[in-house]
Parts: sequence; structure tokens; C-alpha cells
Amino acid sequence: MPISTLSSRKPILDENRIIRKLSITSSVEEKDHTLSVMHMSEENLHYVFEHWVLEQGWYPTQHSVPATYRADPRGFYLLFKDEEPVASLSAVCDEIQKSAFLGLYIVPKEYREKGYGKTLWKMVVPSLLEQGYTLGLNAAQKNLGILADESYYEKWGFTTIQVDEVWQYTEKGSTPSTNFQYPHIRPYTASDLEKVIAYDASVYGTVRKEFIKEWIEKEDTIVYISFDSKAGAVNGYGVISSRISAKDKEESGYRIGPVYAKTPALARQLLELLVATTYKRPIVLDLPGSNISFRETLIGMGFHKTNSMACMSNPPRIAKDVETYAKVSLAFYKR
Repeated sequence: MPISTLSSRKPILDENRIIRKLSITSSVEEKDHTLSVMHMSEENLHYVFEHWVLEQGWYPTQHSVPATYRADPRGFYLLFKDEEPVASLSAVCDEIQKSAFLGLYIVPKEYREKGYGKTLWKMVVPSLLEQGYTLGLNAAQKNLGILADESYYEKWGFTTIQVDEVWQYTEKGSTPSTNFQYPHIRPYTASDLEKVIAYDASVYGTVRKEFIKEWIEKEDTIVYISFDSKAGAVNGYGVISSRISAKDKEESGYRIGPVYAKTPALARQLLELLVATTYKRPIVLDLPGSNISFRETLIGMGFHKTNSMACMSNPPRIAKDVETYAKVSLAFYKR
């Protein structure tokens, strides 16, 4: 369902979802206020995407909301000042790997420079570290004029483990070739779901059944899968989905991710098929720093680099993206 058709009702403080409260006194207003952290409902998350994410100039896929919420319904937080929502943060947890990915760290413009973001962070993140979670996030690199950049998170104990890159393909008037004949690759069907989930788990490190099902089984999504001719098992798959425009909140292009493959050659074949099916609008993908040598392949296909971001961790961890050629995560990027 397109984000623009989802509920845009402003979140209401729900006592049953509150996890922490803090009383403060405003020296300017000379009155007491209550800061409350609440688990978001899925409807709350729709509102944050509709009114906060898109306003940042970020471009999520059409189905980012349900897919990410299914991953961890209790991993999305809203900070309220009295009855007013003033900040958001996500910390989607993986209990098997004891890890969490942070994102949606947003304070609307009218509430910035008041400490709400830091307050929400302190009410959520330290507790996860105390429970033994390894935390990951993506941040803008230093010296780009962005407040919450790499150096901001270094102050919270995060370390850059690799630099990922954003690449974009823009059709220049010529139609990409569709004469790719790869007998080991075919379009995804619903009967392939369990095999895709199993292969995804072998690359990602944990089973993401609900997330994968929600991510790939959508009308606006195209998926190709590759099979090992001898074993008959999936040895690669790629996904392309339509994105939302912050300007008109309608389809504005496509995003590739994930692309997992046993070899760079197989990754290129999957990308060729994905690009050829949806070439008429801009396409973006996130290339992990661990496979940065794949950039030559992207250049040869007509992609160009538009941005880079620091992939950070606390405590530091070793990146395991050997078979990853396009990432998918809870981070959202400007075009």
C-alpha cells in the first residue's frame, strides 16, 4: 500500500505503550512538563514516515513501513512532550545475533535544539548496550555539514567499520538490453519463499521470515532468484522496489536491495535483469564497503556514485557482507 494512502492521524500518547517517563521544568515557560517514551503502533509508524521521514527528503520504498515493523514491532519509539510527539528512534532487534540496528532518529524542525533527540537516545540506547546488544547504524561522513554525522555518533561510542556507497542508475534515452539469457535465473514465485528465506539467512546470519515475506511479495516489487544447477538450492537473489517521492509522495523511482550472490559474476547477472525490467526511472542501491571492488561493475552498467555513508557499530564488529552486493536496512537516504 502506498504510504500516501496510509493513516496520517497524529499519534496520541497511549498509557499502555509507555515505557519511561521523565519530569522536566522549562525555565522559559516556567512550568513543568512530562517527557514520555512510547512504543509506536504501526499506525504511529505510518505517521512518522508520512510526516517526518518524507519531509527530510528521504526516499523509502513503498512497503518499508510494514516490512520493518514486522521485523520487530517493539523496536520503534516516540518521545512525547506532554501530549505532543517530538522525536522518533528505531532500534530493531535481532534476538538470535543479539544485535540491533538504529534508524529513524528524527526530531522535527520546530522541536530541534531543545535536547529531545538526546533525551530519547539516552532513554533507549544505553539499556540495549547493558543487555549486551551490538548496535549498528549508518551515518553521514564527517565534514558534510550534517549535525548527526559520523563524529556525532563517535561521541556515543560508535566506531566506523566500513564506508558504504549509494549508487544511482538513470536511463539516458537508450533502452537496456533485455537479451540476457541465464538459464539458472528466473522470476520469483510464492513457492520459492522458504528457499529464499533459507539462503537469505545463510548470508544475513539469522532467519528473517516475516521481513522477507513482507519485503518481496508485493505488486510493486520484482524479484529474481538463481539456483545452483547441481544442488538445486538458491545461490543468489535480487529485489527491486518502487520508492516514494518526498515532493509528491508518489512513485519516484526504484531501489535495488538486497542483492545476495555467491559470486560477483552472478550478482551482475541479477542486476542486469533488475535494471532491464524497470529502467525508465532512477534506480538506487547501497553498495557495502566490504565489496567496494564491485564499483567497476556498476560503472560499466551505467551507475554513478551519489553518496557515501559510514557504517558504524558499538561495540565494534567485523563486517560480514561478502555475498552482499546491494544492502537493505532501516536506514533511509537523501537522493
